[in-house]
Amino acid sequence: MIRVIFVMGVSGSGKSHIGKLLAEVLKYHFIEGDAYHPPSNKQKMASAKALNDADRIPWLQTLNSLAVEHQSSGVVIACSALKESYRKELMSSLSFSDCLWVFLHGSFELIRQRVKGRTHHFMPVALLQSQFDTLEQPQYGLTISVSTSPEDIIKTIKNSMMQKSQFGIMGLGVMGTSLSRNIAKKNIRLSLYNRHLEGKEEGVAQKRIQEYQELKAAQGFDNLKEFVSSIERPRKILMVLTAGPVIDEVIFELLPHLEADDILIDAGNSHFQDSSRREKTLLKHDIHFLAMGVSGGEKGALEGPSLMPGGSHKAYSQVEDILSLIAAKSFNGLPCSRFIGKGGSGHFVKTIHNGIEYAEMQLIAEVYQFLQQGLAYNNEQIADFFASWCATESNSYLLQISSAILRQKEGQNYLLDLIMDKASHKGTGSWATIAGAELGVSVSMMAMALNARQISALKLEREAMNKIYKSQYDPKHIAVSEIKKAYDFARLLNHHQGFELLRAASKEYAWQLNLSEIAQTWTGGCIIKSTLMNNLVEVLSKTERILMHPDIIAQTRISSEALKSFIMVSVESNIPSACFMEGQLYFQLMNQVRSSANMIQAQRDYFGAHQYQKSNDSSNQWYHTRWSVFKDDL
Repeated sequence: MIRVIFVMGVSGSGKSHIGKLLAEVLKYHFIEGDAYHPPSNKQKMASAKALNDADRIPWLQTLNSLAVEHQSSGVVIACSALKESYRKELMSSLSFSDCLWVFLHGSFELIRQRVKGRTHHFMPVALLQSQFDTLEQPQYGLTISVSTSPEDIIKTIKNSMMQKSQFGIMGLGVMGTSLSRNIAKKNIRLSLYNRHLEGKEEGVAQKRIQEYQELKAAQGFDNLKEFVSSIERPRKILMVLTAGPVIDEVIFELLPHLEADDILIDAGNSHFQDSSRREKTLLKHDIHFLAMGVSGGEKGALEGPSLMPGGSHKAYSQVEDILSLIAAKSFNGLPCSRFIGKGGSGHFVKTIHNGIEYAEMQLIAEVYQFLQQGLAYNNEQIADFFASWCATESNSYLLQISSAILRQKEGQNYLLDLIMDKASHKGTGSWATIAGAELGVSVSMMAMALNARQISALKLEREAMNKIYKSQYDPKHIAVSEIKKAYDFARLLNHHQGFELLRAASKEYAWQLNLSEIAQTWTGGCIIKSTLMNNLVEVLSKTERILMHPDIIAQTRISSEALKSFIMVSVESNIPSACFMEGQLYFQLMNQVRSSANMIQAQRDYFGAHQYQKSNDSSNQWYHTRWSVFKDDL
């Protein structure tokens, strides 16, 4: 904050009047520089003799001492300070960044008329020309015409005192607040905005600034125009808002206040096609757009998230340093933030991250259920198993928190046992599954994880079905070590499906995704960070297909039998292991030399003349057969 303001100019420029007004507005101490001239200087000027440098040095030193004395509470000093050497003398012992120079500029004739109209002042009109001759106009600070009204002069000075922010954040919910605190801790000047809703959301930005020490230097707004104006150009604005129509509404409200080359960043879970559309729309207004996936939840946002920005590479180059500063660091010390690609690729990659996450969570939940209901282990024992697995290549963030969850108590009860067995979801799992269907890629494990959540929500229906069919557990034994092997292999299959979907999307949308770099981005700060992900950085640098890497092939041959064993035991025990089963089915289908699809193609051609190809025909020609007619008895 500027604490020392020098208002300078030749006699008659109005520096004393402006200085007093400014001091009153800012509640700063005011010093009239001329009042501190020694009597000898005043007598010399009254006799129409110009002061020399030797005359001014003691006077300038006195003013400097006064500036230092009043700096902590704020001071406005009005003085001529016509030469650069005088200004340096006045700023000695002061930091340049703490000072603001205001030069009141006017023509000789205008100033002369003003001086002629003054009475009882020791400065005669005859010395005015010598002041203009001495004047060295400063190349810094503010230069303001004296023909401007005092009110406008004060307004200009006040606006300049508010140092422009480097970055703006819109939306101060949990994630927006955490990201704001993270950025502020990196000494980035921030402007914060939250909408104003009477009786619901009032003064939110100012409340956050008061609540968190990191945000004390931030500027808070609930006025959109003032918020945008407070950010240095090109403006960089991060929107942390609910995905959907709200993003379009906010962009529409922002546009009148933005200028060419400003940058908007959507950090929500938007659909990638919406993001691509928004980028094209904004480009028509010369506004750059980044669609940025963010993973890590509240803690990640505060301490270092995984960031997946895509869209305008020009925009990314201007925010890369800030994103790298706030992102998590990977296992090899690199920032977990990479430019993903064009269009909505950043949000697509985040969607697939979430799809992988769905299946990872479901696999752990199914292991937990089997260990509890099939092998009769209690929460502490299962927590111990998970903790021991975390000391191996099975380690992951989700496994770690699952171990902690199992130990958490509420009173005398384990909290997990009190939580309703109904899971919810926010849409990204559905989007990932749909994307797989649209791109012709099997993401069966993500789909089953989503289905399991959907079925879990049918609590009453499940209870009613159980009363009819009397489904009961019939536990069969399997070694925990075998379950771990099955879990490791199922996770590998899940990741393979996820990266296969990214590979297909990269080709379909010409995104040129770097799968190894995406894996690198997911090694820190995000929900699916794990030792496996660390290893996949190297694997994907050598091949785009995880199951085709030599090291993975060797691991698969060891673990695939354990997966089959676990599924067989879970079926015999009547304990669902749906996500494991989908992994096994996928692996079986992918390993077939000849599938059953020849029957599918024949059926399609019979009833719909959809044609088929022949396996012994290298021409890849399509055929249609006039099939034998059968009698329809249905």
